[in-house]
Amino acid sequence: RCSASEDESKKVWEFIKGIEELLAKLTFGEILGPLLGKLDLFGYGRKLKTLLSSFDTLVEKIMIKHEEDMRFCRKKERRDLMDLLLDVYRDENAEVKLTRKNIKALILVMSHT
Repeated sequence: RCSASEDESKKVWEFIKGIEELLAKLTFGEILGPLLGKLDLFGYGRKLKTLLSSFDTLVEKIMIKHEEDMRFCRKKERRDLMDLLLDVYRDENAEVKLTRKNIKALILVMSHT
């Protein structure tokens, strides 16, 4: 759970399904040869880039909302994974440095499993 809005949760799942479908098609295209992969005959590469960009925008919006809630001291009854990841992102003394891009990639991978 990374969003209080059920609509945003549905959008994340739609992005994940779309990305899975396009990745399967891209993999098949690459089997046919490197030339076809470079040509992007069916536009799957372009569609995947667009879908990933939209996913990135949505997750960025969710991250900003979480940061605003923390900045204005809005207490949550329960903290979620996004809150914890953002804590590590802001912690200058953390052993592992996270970027916003790392957080988005983790959300994408975790949504798939």
